[in-house]
Amino acid sequence: MPSLTYAEALLALSDPHAWNGDPANGPWYWPTFVAITQSSLPPCYKGAVPSAKIPAGVLAALQVFTHRYWQLGQGNPPRIARADQARYFASKGDDDDTGRKAWIEWVREFWPRWSINSTWDRVITAAGGHPSQYYAMNHHFPDVKDHRIDTYLAYIVPALFGEDGLWNPLYPTSSKPPVRNFIVTIAASQLNRQRRSFEGERKTIAASKDRLQFLWKGSFENDMAKPTPKSIHHLVQEVEKFYLLCCRHCYEKDMELADKYLKTLRSMLRELESGLDAESSESCSLLNSSGPLPKALIAALKALSTEAEIMAVKALLFDTITHLEQPSEDFHFTDYYEEGTRWAT
Repeated sequence: MPSLTYAEALLALSDPHAWNGDPANGPWYWPTFVAITQSSLPPCYKGAVPSAKIPAGVLAALQVFTHRYWQLGQGNPPRIARADQARYFASKGDDDDTGRKAWIEWVREFWPRWSINSTWDRVITAAGGHPSQYYAMNHHFPDVKDHRIDTYLAYIVPALFGEDGLWNPLYPTSSKPPVRNFIVTIAASQLNRQRRSFEGERKTIAASKDRLQFLWKGSFENDMAKPTPKSIHHLVQEVEKFYLLCCRHCYEKDMELADKYLKTLRSMLRELESGLDAESSESCSLLNSSGPLPKALIAALKALSTEAEIMAVKALLFDTITHLEQPSEDFHFTDYYEEGTRWAT
C-alpha cells in the first residue's frame, strides 16, 4: 500500500484555519495549483458535489473526518497538535474510518494525474539539487537536512503554486508556512522513495556484471562462438547498462572493468570504420584508447551481410559511446517499484 504521506500533507495544506478560516484564500483557488489539479473544490470542503465514487453519505463522512483532523490542529502547541493529527490520520477502525478511507482513496486516484512528484524531480534537477547529483558529489545519499530544501523553495513554490505561495514575490524563498510544510513533506517522501530505489539499483550491479561477463565469454571471447547482429546489439546494451550503473553509484570496484568494455566498443567501431579515412571519420575521436578484439567478434563484424546491418551497428556503437562518455544527464535512479504500489507521478 502506498505511503499515506501525500494524503495527509494535502489535507493539512487544505486546512481553512491556515488560510484565515476561508478556503478561498488557499491553494485550491490559486491559478497555478488549480491548473495542476484541474479542481477548485476538493471533497473536504463544503459545497463539494456527491459523485458515483463519493455518494452523499460518504461525502458527509469524509467532511466530518477532515473537520475533526483540522480541529486537532487548534488550541495546542504546534508540535503537540501535529502529533495528535498524525495519530488520528493513521487510526483504523474508529467511527471516522469511512471518511478517512474516502479521502485517502480520492487522493490516491488524483495524485498521479497531477504529476506533483515528477514536477518536484524536474525542478530539483534543473536547480542542481537532485539526490543523484548530490550523491555524485558527496558519495552519500542526502536526507532532508543534507538536501537543504529551503535552498530550492524559490524554484519549487512557483512551479506548484505560483506567486500565491509566497509572502512576497520579491523574496522567492518567502514561502507561506503551510506551503513550505507541504513541500518539505513531499521532499522527505521523495527522498525516502529515491533512497529505496537507489539501494535497490545498487544491488543489481553484481548481477549486471555477471550477465555481461557470461554473455562476453560465451558469445564473443570463445573462438568457436558465432556472434549474430542480435547478440552484438545485446552486448552493447549490457555494456551500457553496466557502465552507467557503475558511474551512477561511484562504484570504483568495477569501474576498471566497465572502462575495459567501453574500450571494446571503441574497438568494434574502429573495426567497422577501418575502411574510412581516419581524418574524415566523424567518430575518429571516439577510437582512442581502444583495445584488441577476440577473433570471433572480428569475424562477426566482418560477416555483417548488408549495408543496413553495418550502418545499424555503427549507429548503435557511436551513440552508445557518446552516451557513456557524457553520462551526467543519466544520474537518475531507476524506480524498482511496480506501478500501482505507490503514487508515482
